[in-house]
Amino acid sequence: MPTTEPRRSGTQSIERALAVIRDVAAHHQFGARLTDIAERCGMDMGTTCRVLACLVREHVVEQRASDKRYLPGQGLFELGLTVPAYRSLQEACRQPMERVARRFKGASFVYLRSGTDVVCIARSDHVLIHSAWGQPGTRRPMPALAAGLAVLSQLPEVEADAIVKAYFKQLAQQKRVNALERRRMVQRSRKLGYGFNDGNVARGLVSVAVPIQDPEGVPFASLSVVNIDNPSFAQRADEIAESLRKDSLLITQRLAMQMDSNHLIQDD
Repeated sequence: MPTTEPRRSGTQSIERALAVIRDVAAHHQFGARLTDIAERCGMDMGTTCRVLACLVREHVVEQRASDKRYLPGQGLFELGLTVPAYRSLQEACRQPMERVARRFKGASFVYLRSGTDVVCIARSDHVLIHSAWGQPGTRRPMPALAAGLAVLSQLPEVEADAIVKAYFKQLAQQKRVNALERRRMVQRSRKLGYGFNDGNVARGLVSVAVPIQDPEGVPFASLSVVNIDNPSFAQRADEIAESLRKDSLLITQRLAMQMDSNHLIQDD
């Protein structure tokens, strides 16, 4: 459905292009169809086609020859290399994630908050868990999984309520999703203060997640661990969350040390 927002002189084209880039990036594991991009971005087909053609020319998006679906292009990767702070975050998370995956015999993830979404930026597998949503680069609404709820549970109540309300309004249009189970997961996680998915997203899949704070104490990411078909895992959720909090604190401390090192280099 075409957008009904008022025209914003000078910025509307930029906003449309960014919306398309985000949509393509969010569906990178499968590729995105032109019709779906247009619908999700609230744009007509002609406009969407023109935006995509420009992005393909600039190598920000590429079109797969076999099925004409759109994928993130090399240009996005090149731009990402210019943001060293987030590479530092990945490095700070690497060893704690490996230990978490090994300790709980599952897979561990770090998700970064991006507005009302979270984006997977790293994973470590002790036991391989096949999932499209857990690949680096995957974007999901914050209330849709434990990793997002870990951050949401630490937000001011008014802000968290608004994010949850918008999510379930969008979810109402997706008939194949069990909204009741998702609501239970959201309510339970907010009460616990950490993300806890006890088979609410997929049968047998259990995940526990805690927030990662920056050196100023602001929750901006999460550390999670996922296990499949292990009944005792859900029963130990509080214990697992407490263990993850220690690893999360270690990540925060490493980030603070990296920031201090960078300041020393700049001062020199």
